[in-house]
Amino acid sequence: MKDMQTTDIAGKQNLNDLLRWQNQLLAPNIPIFSDLRKVKTWGWGFVLYFLICIWSDTSQLFDLNPGHYVAAGALFMILFVYSNMRFTQPGHCLGLMVTGLVSILFAAYLMANRRYDFETEKWITGILMAGLLVFTTLFKLKKKLAPFVALGKARVWMYFHIYSGGLAALLLLFHTGFHFPVGFFSNILFFIFLLSILLGLVGMYLQKVIPLKLADLDVEVIYEKIPEIVCQLKNKIEGLTVAVDENRPLSKMLAGFCDQEIQPFFRSPLPSPEYFFSVTAGLLEKLHKFEKIRQLLNEEEKSILDRIKQLYIEKQQLDVHKSLQWILRVWLWIHVIFSSLLIILIVYHVGLMIAY
Repeated sequence: MKDMQTTDIAGKQNLNDLLRWQNQLLAPNIPIFSDLRKVKTWGWGFVLYFLICIWSDTSQLFDLNPGHYVAAGALFMILFVYSNMRFTQPGHCLGLMVTGLVSILFAAYLMANRRYDFETEKWITGILMAGLLVFTTLFKLKKKLAPFVALGKARVWMYFHIYSGGLAALLLLFHTGFHFPVGFFSNILFFIFLLSILLGLVGMYLQKVIPLKLADLDVEVIYEKIPEIVCQLKNKIEGLTVAVDENRPLSKMLAGFCDQEIQPFFRSPLPSPEYFFSVTAGLLEKLHKFEKIRQLLNEEEKSILDRIKQLYIEKQQLDVHKSLQWILRVWLWIHVIFSSLLIILIVYHVGLMIAY
């Protein structure tokens, strides 16, 4: 009997939690990615939409075509954006909703089934896609000319860069007839295109998450100056660990702790991928060692240890900056390389189409 009551209570609690999450999801003042659990819930809902479409198609309940999938995805995106971003991020909200509406228009075009022949569609979508990609690359040109010519706000250009790339990806699906292309070169071009779009989405996530992580730190630093600042901290540590005074050196306990735990940590920046998931990765365990050794020192050495501890925390935050800023820089280089390669292959592809 007690087991049944316990099960009922657990079931009610789970239902209450689900209703509470649903109310939070539909609240208009929640910023996107503020809670990873919410994003996962919406993601599973998106998958559920498509599973229902696939099941309806295989069961022949409705006469479905790719337009229904595009429409379902676009409507779901509009619902997600409107419920999460309309007040907190109106610029992104407007751009994503316009993208969703354009996607619905394409979906209606597919569902109406009044279409050109496939070769004509390939030319139309190819020209539109090439134009959007050229427009997307203008963002890089704007950044280069920004010190010399005022060409508008960078945020507006960034929005155009993001959403024109998204529309180009949608046109790619129409360009290939929602099938994998035939031929080695066409496949290479197709996958590089998708990889460039994927890298852009990853970059959007990184540029949103990493600055928030760095804002939680007490230290602000320019990436290029990190090795220099670490060297300065190393010199301070060496000054603290030489001796208490000229006649009385550090105790063997503190000197050994500094030699084994402190000096190696300050030799150079120590980036780690763990800092992407937690800016305090391993720090509590390391600081616990300070508390253990502190109990064995006199008052003067405790004061020295406290100063070393503060420098240790500052050095750890420099390592976090080194790790996270490095991720952003490497992503940008990879994105630029693949995007440049994509433009070269598209120019070659267009040349072949015109020539033959």
